[in-house]
Amino acid sequence: MSGERGRRRLATFAETAMHIGRAAVSGAPLVEGAVSVDRAASGGRAASGGTVLSVGVAVLLAGAALFGSVGCSRCASNDPAARDPVPLAPRAEEPALGKEAPEEPQPSEGRRRCDGSAPGSLRLTPVAQGLSLPLYVLSEPGSAQRLYVLEKGGRVKRVVDKGAPETILTLSVKTAVEMGLLGMAFHPRFGDEERRVYLSYVDADGWSRLSVFRMGEERIDPDSEQVLLHVEQPAPNHNGGMVAFGPDGLLYLGLGDGGGRDDQYGNGQNLATPLGTILRFDPERPDVPPAGNRSGEGEDRRIFHYGLRNPWRFSFDAVTGDLFIGDVGQNHWEEIDALPRGAPGTNFGWPTFEGTHRCPGCDTNVPEPSPDMVPPIHEYPRGSAASVTGGYVYRGKKIPSLYGRYVYADFVHGWVRALTWDGQRACDHYDLTESLDPDGRLLSVASLGEDSERELYVVSFSGGEVFRIDPGQ
Repeated sequence: MSGERGRRRLATFAETAMHIGRAAVSGAPLVEGAVSVDRAASGGRAASGGTVLSVGVAVLLAGAALFGSVGCSRCASNDPAARDPVPLAPRAEEPALGKEAPEEPQPSEGRRRCDGSAPGSLRLTPVAQGLSLPLYVLSEPGSAQRLYVLEKGGRVKRVVDKGAPETILTLSVKTAVEMGLLGMAFHPRFGDEERRVYLSYVDADGWSRLSVFRMGEERIDPDSEQVLLHVEQPAPNHNGGMVAFGPDGLLYLGLGDGGGRDDQYGNGQNLATPLGTILRFDPERPDVPPAGNRSGEGEDRRIFHYGLRNPWRFSFDAVTGDLFIGDVGQNHWEEIDALPRGAPGTNFGWPTFEGTHRCPGCDTNVPEPSPDMVPPIHEYPRGSAASVTGGYVYRGKKIPSLYGRYVYADFVHGWVRALTWDGQRACDHYDLTESLDPDGRLLSVASLGEDSERELYVVSFSGGEVFRIDPGQ
């Protein structure tokens, strides 16, 4: 980028208006400094400062159990050299060379509108207990009473009607820091004839695997494993691991940037590596890249989205097909990214940006800002430690006041929040924690989950429990 162009973009940025999410269920504000980006107004990245929340010792200890204390993408940096974030200009309107810029999303009939209304009273209902470091939960298609929980140590457990968890598969995994059994998805046509399930994990040698297995009547057959992806991980953090089917019937897998700090391996903007990306596969022809994946010379053709630090959970809205990503920040900012259904492959900007800010500390070999870097719809500042856990747009029937809101969490702070994205901006920010968890049981929210009836669940990592979000009494 030329100096003159950069100055023009900085000047434009300075005039950008931001939407600050401050409303809470109780009427008290959310964290000062949380930012939601109005794409229609700004067309790009923006910044805000403010105060942050503190974190209790119990929460930090819970986080340490999963992520360790060294090189942790989900723990804040104590680097004294880290500077205050430096804002840069919003994304330009012209497309990047050789690549069309994503079209701005248009309001969809299925999206909730920004109306200022608050969600009603909520509560947590325990549905699974006695688990060992659970990381994810989902249900069998067509059977919301049959839940499947992934334990970090490599076990898949089935829970039927709140019964005792039963192990149906044990994999050999490496569990250092953020490694382990990380993701699971059922084939979209799963049923009596179609028995394929997909698992994402870090194997005993420290390589990320995406594999397809076949499920019998009682167990997942370990001998049926077919490896679709095998990627070496240079560090035990930023491993991503979320796997899900999109509304296009294709299989998506998220991988972090390889770990360490400051994107030290240079993967965030490197299209020759699958690290720092969301990959996309055709489940029927996994060796044939789907149309729309990266296809330039030297590019990994499995890549669809890139410029991600550690996409810790992503999901597709069951009604609109919109994609939501929780991308874990480094020193200052956690972010929520969103794209409308059908959006082309997108560059989310890491390591050039952390949230909407130039990455502090990322001064060596960091690519210059590019017009195709798309900002998050929402960001919030870190306290002494923080780590976003991406969630789901609620599409169940039990809680009408929550319908159409995106529910997400923070692993370290232990809170659960909701926002609305109308396709242009994030709005109606509410903290659900006091309503859901007045007794403080959620010390570490590793994941949210969704069953086949579109009801939502919360996975308490340190507590070894899974809860369903229900209407309050």
